[in-house]
Amino acid sequence: MLFNDENNDIAGSFNCVTGGILAFGGWWTDGSNHSTAQADSATTFKTITEGDIVTQDGIECWLDTTTKGLIELLNHEFGHALGIDHSTVFNAAMWPNIKGAGRGAFLDKDDKDATTALEY
Repeated sequence: MLFNDENNDIAGSFNCVTGGILAFGGWWTDGSNHSTAQADSATTFKTITEGDIVTQDGIECWLDTTTKGLIELLNHEFGHALGIDHSTVFNAAMWPNIKGAGRGAFLDKDDKDATTALEY
């Protein structure tokens, strides 16, 4: 977890008037794969060796306007660090945009299904 984009991984800075990227999360792999055989198919997974979350510089103004916003933001980015992509379901934590409205760490069925599909 890296706060305030110390390594300039995210272009520009967040601006509370014009918006921008609040953070990003992602995973690293050593290139190795592992497979699982299920009754109806075989699935290959990448082996995740590290998960990262970086918050953009300038988000302090956004954090001042919301009490559960940071929890929602980190919940979403932690999903990326686990290898979960964006969801097409509006109520999901993995929806591409922050919704705010005090939702905090709420997980929709789509999020729960994605975590269930992760292979450990």
